[in-house]
Amino acid sequence: MLSPVKLARMLRSCRTAYVNAKYLVALRRARAILHWQPSNQEAWQVIGASACMLRQGALVRLSLKHLGGSARNLIRSVCQRAGLTP
Repeated sequence: MLSPVKLARMLRSCRTAYVNAKYLVALRRARAILHWQPSNQEAWQVIGASACMLRQGALVRLSLKHLGGSARNLIRSVCQRAGLTP
């Protein structure tokens, strides 16, 4: 089981990796969160945004299936800036 403190630490770590343009690291860390919480929206959002920057369209589409409206729009915006159409 993943404690709330550990989860918060892992989410902060994957967001920090994304902000620092370490997209593969962010993607791996977010996937680790999904191992414990498969429907974690923040992890799916990091996965989607990182996948956009890594130009992994299939992974972007998978993340969009797990996200709600505003998060989907954010991922589409990130992809558009990266020159990728999901």
